[in-house]
Amino acid sequence: MKALVEGPAEFILKSKDRVDLKYGTAWFQVPEGAQGFTVSTQNMEVVDLGTEFGVLIREEEGHRDQVHVIKGLVEVAN
Repeated sequence: MKALVEGPAEFILKSKDRVDLKYGTAWFQVPEGAQGFTVSTQNMEVVDLGTEFGVLIREEEGHRDQVHVIKGLVEVAN
């Protein structure tokens, strides 16, 4: 897996397949066979289904969390 986090950002790497992202911009490229990688935020949970995607969480109030799927599929729950 490849990941890129752009600051300012605050995150915790919980395990090899889970990241808690409080705020920031992050991009993930998850290879086939590694499905299930999860990014959790305060408002949503994004589960990878073998893809490339980005997550944007702003620190300021009133902004909505965003998921941008570049290739493949993700599952999002709030």
